[in-house]
Amino acid sequence: MSKIVLMYHDVYRDSETESGFQFPTSYPYKVSAAEFEKHVRLAYDYCHEHGIAQSSVEFSFDDGGESFYSVAAPILEKYGFRGIFFISTSYLASDKFMTAEQVRELHERGHIIASHSHSHPRNMTRLGVEELRNEWCTSLRILSEIVGEPVRTASIPSGFNSKEVIATAKEAGITTLYTSAPSDRVRNYEGMTIIGRYVVLCNTSTSAVHSIISSRCRRLRLSLRAQLLALAKKVLGANYNRIKTKIVR
Repeated sequence: MSKIVLMYHDVYRDSETESGFQFPTSYPYKVSAAEFEKHVRLAYDYCHEHGIAQSSVEFSFDDGGESFYSVAAPILEKYGFRGIFFISTSYLASDKFMTAEQVRELHERGHIIASHSHSHPRNMTRLGVEELRNEWCTSLRILSEIVGEPVRTASIPSGFNSKEVIATAKEAGITTLYTSAPSDRVRNYEGMTIIGRYVVLCNTSTSAVHSIISSRCRRLRLSLRAQLLALAKKVLGANYNRIKTKIVR
């Protein structure tokens, strides 16, 4: 079974500083509204031209920036899509992040509200089991209270994954877990569904997004490259960054 899920963060109208995290490392993940609408429109056109359900392509968003509500959701709705909004709950109602009322409204409009942990740890694999349980359980409790029903979907912050991260997610009651690994294969872990995603950056072209949606070979190449990079990082350690550019050519 396969599923194509695109992974975004913030979508901005005029400036990358409008919404979400404001770290230097955050800006490459912020996509302009004009480019984002091109991506949504091409997905709409592709699905209709090939007679496939729009649900075959999913648009997901990490962190919980205010742009989820003000920019991304209206564009998605214009073309009949609904998003999956992964929210780090400790940032709710803080500057440039959504409020509980906005989260509730998105849920009422048919979008999926999901967990992105509570505090968005930089690397969840470095947390102990109790810390992992707290991250998942706290975020699920807060989001469930906001939307008025159990939240059982989540994504892993920053893409750092491990057996403990997955196991504690399942223990917390998560039934569908999204990763940052580029894959269209839906996996099963003791009854929990695990789904990969394809990251979209500020410099990802519309043609590149189209190739992800339309080409199984392109998706396979992205998956193989990610696996190669992960292996290289494990083997090379401190030397990884020095030769990374040679690996990805």
